[in-house]
Amino acid sequence: MPTIAEEPPNPPRAEQRTAQERQAEQHTVEPHRHRQIAESFGTDPERYDRTRPRYPDALIERIVAASPGPYLLDVGCGTGTATRQFRDAGRTVLGVEPDARMAEFARGAGLDVDPLEEVLSERRDLHRSTCTNMRAP
Repeated sequence: MPTIAEEPPNPPRAEQRTAQERQAEQHTVEPHRHRQIAESFGTDPERYDRTRPRYPDALIERIVAASPGPYLLDVGCGTGTATRQFRDAGRTVLGVEPDARMAEFARGAGLDVDPLEEVLSERRDLHRSTCTNMRAP
């Protein structure tokens, strides 16, 4: 007796998927879009710096309090928003930025910011205990 092939179940509608499922799909389906967005920030670093909000003072204070020493590494520092805040909190900060336009803007503002390629090739002596990132401890 012939049988009718079962149809696959309907995929869940977009609003039924969890945020985690949607995020995973974005990363696997179109990762190039994330790079395009990231690279777009450097097209107008002055505007980015002017409109980028500061990090909450409580977050900066918490990171500074939990840091093992006076040195911080701000990876992906952009135009230096957090770099300035950490410097103003009394820390010595090295900013690292993959976008040369953003790094140049930050250096023009008097911050110690290096392009990522330079850090990877020349500053391999940085110790992990002297570094932090923007996640609270």
